[in-house]
Amino acid sequence: KGIVGDVARGLDPSISRKKARGETLKSYLKQTYGPWVVSHRRTGQCTLKRLDSLFAEFQNRKLTELSSWLLEKWRSQKLKRGFKPATVNRNIGALKAALSKAVEWKIIEVNPISGVKPCRVDDNAVVRFLAEDEESRLCSTLEARENKMRDERESANGWRRERSYPEL
Repeated sequence: KGIVGDVARGLDPSISRKKARGETLKSYLKQTYGPWVVSHRRTGQCTLKRLDSLFAEFQNRKLTELSSWLLEKWRSQKLKRGFKPATVNRNIGALKAALSKAVEWKIIEVNPISGVKPCRVDDNAVVRFLAEDEESRLCSTLEARENKMRDERESANGWRRERSYPEL
């Protein structure tokens, strides 16, 4: 089934290894990982779009050229631009998963970004309560919205009564 099976079928295993070393992130996502993730994961299409758009600068790099250092630089740029740490962690996790599959499928020998640790996320964020004036404004706005919806419903039912339609 493995290399011995390939040799028995007349295939040269060194050619497939050389080809894998030359595979770019773009070709891997499009031809190998993309079809698999779309068919095996509920959010596969979204994951693939995320990988394509967020890691565009890495698309033409070979899988073996990716490194923790490149990803750390990418992360710091995103955090400086205002991305939340949880969002950055989710995006890095998607790329890590894709590269872990490449390792599992023996396209690359090791995941080049396996050493990247997630950003610290503040799970104990301060809960903010509304001030009295904010609460009264919210309540009056909600009441006005409710009255408007009630008036529109009554108007629509009046129109339906005049025409002998069933009321809603």
